[in-house]
Amino acid sequence: ITRAQLWDALGGLVQAAKPGDCLYWHFSGHGRGATTSFGSGQEIITHDEVGVYDADLWDGFISKLPLGVKCIVSVDGCYSGSICDLPFEARYRSEYDQIWAPEDHLTGHRQYGEFYFGKDENAKPGKPAMADVICLGGAQESEQVYG
Repeated sequence: ITRAQLWDALGGLVQAAKPGDCLYWHFSGHGRGATTSFGSGQEIITHDEVGVYDADLWDGFISKLPLGVKCIVSVDGCYSGSICDLPFEARYRSEYDQIWAPEDHLTGHRQYGEFYFGKDENAKPGKPAMADVICLGGAQESEQVYG
């Protein structure tokens, strides 16, 4: 998908959205960390090799969804953890923090991490989204996706 096609599709979703709707948008492709005039962030890369920054997705899509709309954004790409610039985050911490439950030796099951829910300190300050939005990233904002 090219940058123009992406914005046409997202613009169509915004125009057609009405209270009570539940939208789902998925992007699978390349992503990278980026430095812009407002600081560091993330971007997804379209087929024409043009970056779409996290602030662009916020300004041109997320912030324009109307009140009463629910939206799930799924991005399978490197550096996609906070691609929607949402003010809160839920993270699965697993890299080196292994947590072992007492019954692990009986069941053979291992719990490798924990969930964290809280304010995203790197989120762009500003007006909150009117819609209820969840963003699922394939990696944290500083990680690459392998596989």
